[in-house]
Amino acid sequence: AGARNPRQAWIQWLAPRFADDEACYFTGTYSDDYGLPHGLTLARNVHKDFRSFLYDRELADREFICGVEHHRYRDVLHLHAVISGDFTELDRRLLQAEWAVERGHARVLPVRDGCASYVTKYALKGDTESFDWNLA
Repeated sequence: AGARNPRQAWIQWLAPRFADDEACYFTGTYSDDYGLPHGLTLARNVHKDFRSFLYDRELADREFICGVEHHRYRDVLHLHAVISGDFTELDRRLLQAEWAVERGHARVLPVRDGCASYVTKYALKGDTESFDWNLA
């Protein structure tokens, strides 16, 4: 209600689930050494790997939205996600370091205004394979 377009409706629905300064905004970039052998040139494999990453850290019960994006110069995809929950600065740093152990590079930041909007654009690209979520 009150949305100007479908994207705005999605944002109005999602943004309250991922409160500023509590949830985290996650960008995961895979190294070629990890990404190619794990088939991370396909969005469905990136989603499976991201869910596995969350599961291994006992975060599988958290709500999240995740969009997969093609890289301009590489075949291996990368992801942008917003994960619900109360993440401290230490929690975010640990997630970033744990991703780097074998997967590549990550940025894990507090949610700020616009994160849900940025990730939501993947839901509306017309390619449903690029978007995944766990919402209660």
